[in-house]
Order: sequence, then C-alpha cells, then structure tokens
Amino acid sequence: MRIKSDVLQPKASEKRFFTDENGFTMKSHEFDPKKEFGANLYPVTSMIGIQSSDQTLMIKNDRCQAGSSVKPGQILLLINRFMQKTDTYGLDEPMQFNGELNLSYKIKID
Repeated sequence: MRIKSDVLQPKASEKRFFTDENGFTMKSHEFDPKKEFGANLYPVTSMIGIQSSDQTLMIKNDRCQAGSSVKPGQILLLINRFMQKTDTYGLDEPMQFNGELNLSYKIKID
C-alpha cells in the first residue's frame, strides 16, 4: 500500500519518517538512496508516520509490516507472504500465500 499526501517534510529531513518501537516509542529513520531498497525497509509493528513543520500523518496498522518513506510526502507499507525455503520453524515446507488479505488501517492527520 502506498499513501501519497501533501505533508511535505522540511528540506533538512526530507526523507525522514518514524516507526514505532514495539508500541513504546517512535524511532526516526531516513531513506538512504545509496543502500539497496530492502535495506531501507524497517519493521512497523503498529505505526508509521511522517511530519512537516505544521502537519503530521500517522498510519496505524493491524499487523506487523515493513515500511519506508521513499519520496517526500509518501508512506510505503509492504507485507511479505512468500518464502522460497522453509525457515525451520513450524511445518517443513516453503510458504506461498496468494489469497486475499483483509488489512485494517487507521489514518490520523494533524
């Protein structure tokens, strides 16, 4: 899911976004174009957000996902339901889920 907004971050922290730390505090991250795309994804256990000088956009999700802010004013949330190899936990087989997911989000704009 990609959310585009009019919340434009200041130039100094243009690609800065915040994720929750297991529901306790919010941690600041910055998108680094020198890294691979996957290295710029961070765990989002319950919330991700971006902030400008006078606006805040927070998205509360109902399950763990990966998240980032690739472009100013955008939030990207991903859920991976595919593994080529077994992780040796649970059943001894790879996972591929092609079904429908019912995801729930709450969006807060200040």
